[in-house]
Amino acid sequence: MFDQRPNKEELVTTFLALLEMTKQHEVALDQPNRVVPITVKPAKLGENDE
Repeated sequence: MFDQRPNKEELVTTFLALLEMTKQHEVALDQPNRVVPITVKPAKLGENDE
């Protein structure tokens, strides 16, 4: 998702975008435990609808 050495602005911008996309149910984030990478996937239609 990033270059070898992303700058702080890229990291923060991407993190905030992922949070917003998660809030809007556009993507789903998964991390089974603290030591594995976070997986980003498209959200399934109808998942977590309010």
